[in-house]
Amino acid sequence: MNTIAPHLAMATVVALHHLGGAHAPSAAHKAAQAAGGASLVIMILVVAFLATMVRAARSVATTMGQLVGELLRLATTMASVLLTAVLGVTLAVALLLYH
Repeated sequence: MNTIAPHLAMATVVALHHLGGAHAPSAAHKAAQAAGGASLVIMILVVAFLATMVRAARSVATTMGQLVGELLRLATTMASVLLTAVLGVTLAVALLLYH
């Protein structure tokens, strides 16, 4: 999306400029050209907004992926410590009972 947006905007500007030079200027043509310019500005704003949203969503997804990875690493560390503690307590109880 980041590479398509500038090309799409430039192609639209060139196409409107090319179509604008093909007809004789008249009041209706000038009004249509003004409406086309307004719609071009709106389209460029929408494309820029979508590109910004895509960039933000990609950033959030990357951050969430890192957060989930860190949480999984913490969970495995805690499980390892808990398992070691349970084995230690079990071994201590077994030694006390059979000694």
